[in-house]
Amino acid sequence: ILPLMIILTLLGGGYAAVRGHIEELEQAGKGPFLPKSPIVKIVGAVVLILFSMALGWLAMFIGLVFGVIVTGRGINMVWWGVRSLKGHTEPEYLKRINPKRLIPAGLILIPSSLFLMGMPLAFFSHSSYYFTRGWHVNPDARVEKLVAYQLAIGRLKPLGAEERAALRRQKAVVRTRAYRIKLDSGKNGEDFKLYVTPALFPFFPYNYLTSLPTYLADETGEMRRIFVHRRELCPEDGPVVMEVGEETVRKRLEELRAELNATGG
Repeated sequence: ILPLMIILTLLGGGYAAVRGHIEELEQAGKGPFLPKSPIVKIVGAVVLILFSMALGWLAMFIGLVFGVIVTGRGINMVWWGVRSLKGHTEPEYLKRINPKRLIPAGLILIPSSLFLMGMPLAFFSHSSYYFTRGWHVNPDARVEKLVAYQLAIGRLKPLGAEERAALRRQKAVVRTRAYRIKLDSGKNGEDFKLYVTPALFPFFPYNYLTSLPTYLADETGEMRRIFVHRRELCPEDGPVVMEVGEETVRKRLEELRAELNATGG
């Protein structure tokens, strides 16, 4: 945000107005009482940014503070340019600016700073739960385990169709806010479709800056996956990225039999 403010202020020729405005405030005893040296300002900003990196919420707060400062600069640039266009010659610094450069630069700076200011809010709220639950590490492996359970349930021959469907639903339940699980089980207890869709995205328009995988698997053991920017089911013609192996299914089958034996099922 800060480099953006510096670049657009330079391109708009706004530093003459900024210096004049600060001098006017200081003469009136209204501040902003900032250090005179640009080196001190730059070092202070860098130290503040590095310090804020230790905690996510602090980085978000610093981003908001910088965003407010930069948005205020953009508003001032437009206001100074408009006043200069109208022929104002007071205060004195309005004579030293070119409104045809300053106004466009300010109009670009305002929405740009607001957009950048919203990024910490969007991504911190999105990631704080998602990343702490581990789905970002290897979601393919988690989905593979769910599919392997469904395939193993289909091999439990002693179970009837209703019992198998109930067990399918039980093994499709995942306690996470990061993803949603949808299971469509066939009436014969053999066929199924398992949809695993991401549920947490940054709010619009920041969701288009990231993507998450959404999955579809069925009784063939094939896992299909596409990447989406919003909550969306994987289509049936999505690309196959994995086929659940026989060894994985056997492990899940052994676990299921042990569970059923332990519960007298």
